[in-house]
Amino acid sequence: MSASGGAANQSWDSQTSDERHTRIISSLLILTSAIGAPLNGLALWVLGCKIRRKNRFVAYVINLLVADFLFLFFQAVHSVCRFGGVAGANPALMVFRCVIVACSEASAYLLTWISVERFLGMAFPIWWRLTRTKDSAVMASWAIWGLSLGLGTLYGFIRAIKVSPATKEGLVATEFSLAFLAPFLAFTIANALILCGPHRPSHKTSKLYWAITLNAVIFLMCWVPYHVSVFLHHQARARGRASLCSSAYYGAYYSVFLLHIKSCVIPVVYIAISSELKIRFRESLPSIFERRFSEESGLSSPQGDHEAVPKAERRNSRK
Repeated sequence: MSASGGAANQSWDSQTSDERHTRIISSLLILTSAIGAPLNGLALWVLGCKIRRKNRFVAYVINLLVADFLFLFFQAVHSVCRFGGVAGANPALMVFRCVIVACSEASAYLLTWISVERFLGMAFPIWWRLTRTKDSAVMASWAIWGLSLGLGTLYGFIRAIKVSPATKEGLVATEFSLAFLAPFLAFTIANALILCGPHRPSHKTSKLYWAITLNAVIFLMCWVPYHVSVFLHHQARARGRASLCSSAYYGAYYSVFLLHIKSCVIPVVYIAISSELKIRFRESLPSIFERRFSEESGLSSPQGDHEAVPKAERRNSRK
């Protein structure tokens, strides 16, 4: 009797703890999404609409901002649904998670490709000058988005389709290799070769390069714990280790929260390191408020403000 009561209390405590963790994580993700999504959207609007000359760097940064914006937006929708009590196995939430994973992988591969391309430019300068066009950056970005959508589909397939344990182990290993090991190793090797190489970039180029590198380092600091936690979660679940499975599950979600913080900080870094973007950003904020206030004044007095100026001019001319 006491044993069954203790088991029931333990089950109730575990359920209460899960609900509390879910609400805490959902609240944190909603808060960071509410801060980061407008920042990324504003930086994306300034880059896409205000800056006329778009080079390779701008093309890559636009894609990174799009990935972060969609990541935060769909994560916010997912967190609101989870906070409202929607089950995690809901098909709509699974689609949201697939899109979230695809956006995260797009950021990872974009940052990795920028580092690899930088190394190739230092190792093969003639090739770099011949292929240094905005169109090649756009094509590379489209290819990365296609790969990322494939990895997001693989994520959903592993978690939604029932397969044999051996097949699932193989799919999990494939996901871990393509989604984590491949970009992580490529980024690490490329940057190690760049730092150890004899050639040093110019001051202007290195400023942009170090901004991207800072983004990548912060991203990897949050991204590595996420993939390690997901991999440990699958291994613990396959071996029936409940405590490790629960710890890895929440470790993955708190790592996603760190990714949210990164997505809030990085747009500010882009604006800080780019003089043109900083100028356009400063010009854009007053224009937004000026346009808004002019609309409000036009609604309140559509003719008064326009008629006041001619009357004053006529009085001055008579004098």
